[in-house]
Amino acid sequence: MILLLLAHICLCLKVTNPGDPNQINAELVMYVLGIYTSAIRSLIEIKRDGTNHDVGISASDVVDHMISRAKVYPTIFVILIEIRYAEVIFMLHEAEQAGNVDLYLTALKYLTPMFASSHATKYVAMSTDFLVEWY
Repeated sequence: MILLLLAHICLCLKVTNPGDPNQINAELVMYVLGIYTSAIRSLIEIKRDGTNHDVGISASDVVDHMISRAKVYPTIFVILIEIRYAEVIFMLHEAEQAGNVDLYLTALKYLTPMFASSHATKYVAMSTDFLVEWY
């Protein structure tokens, strides 16, 4: 958990002063992958319960584990929200590269409540105006 927090702090420091605008895009993938890897290892450790036997886990088990940890630890909740933003950013990048309007609109629909929950009122207005005008 401490390593996860250190990675989070390092990413935040790079975001506030990136030397290269594309640097955050390259590092965001590694950041999200590191968080999922940490969650998988934590879940495996809990399921093993001190034994050395093989355990089977699924993607939904990992997400459920992350949500249960976020309910107990507020810092994990913040990191979980950041992962959701990152996943939507990945959707936007893929929509732009593929020219996929449906994927862009789906990402925008996910972003609007996230903007509202983070009190980004100007972005809420901008995205809802876009959806009302053009979709």
